[in-house]
Amino acid sequence: MTIAATTGPTRHTRTVQNLLWAGFAGILFFYAVMAFQYFFAHMTGQREWWNIFQAYLVSDEFSFGEGSVSVEQRVPYSANSYFMFVHATMGAVALAAGATQFVSEIRNRYPEVHRTLGKIYFFGIWLGMASGLLYLSSISVRDVFSGAAFGIGLWALDFLVLATSIRAYVAIRNGEVVTHQAWMAFNYSLVLATPVLRLFWVVFGMTLPLNQMVINSGVSTYLLPFCLLFGLIWFSAQRLRDRRVAIA
Repeated sequence: MTIAATTGPTRHTRTVQNLLWAGFAGILFFYAVMAFQYFFAHMTGQREWWNIFQAYLVSDEFSFGEGSVSVEQRVPYSANSYFMFVHATMGAVALAAGATQFVSEIRNRYPEVHRTLGKIYFFGIWLGMASGLLYLSSISVRDVFSGAAFGIGLWALDFLVLATSIRAYVAIRNGEVVTHQAWMAFNYSLVLATPVLRLFWVVFGMTLPLNQMVINSGVSTYLLPFCLLFGLIWFSAQRLRDRRVAIA
């Protein structure tokens, strides 16, 4: 018992961990709302909340000028607005639902809530990725924002999200809880590529005299490794915490 008392997480540590995750989830919900609104605004000719927010942080030219998504993707987005509307809105649903899935208190105390939100997450993932693939198949890979290399990366990302979600589902159906959690950490880190990419746009847009298209080409080379590293760190920290709780 003495060892357990020294190795188990303190109440202060748990509070800090919960506050950090709550702050992270709050940021994701904030982005999810703007993602949900994005194609409502695009289809009605209004300015998107995300672009307004980005312009406030960087500049109007960065969000609405030459080399921006608003200008460079206006034609392909308008020609395939239905696919992109479903992709953006369902992606927002998945982001919001997924943010709750990694809170251990919800998993342990309210398993039915966890399972229900998990079903919503999978629904959002599959509709969002399927519509994204339909959009990509409806245009030339050269018409993707910042070119063919990024377009190929988007194809790979969508398939990886779908493949890891299947693996996570199979694991939980087989009662392999730890394996399920590992695949879900992998899966959600891939989904986070979308808001993390926007974060990189803002950070580099504020610090470098480059437009959105150039920045996108640069950060896309290390976007997925960065997100996957986050997923690995999170899963490792969760497993360490679970072991300490079990010892205590």
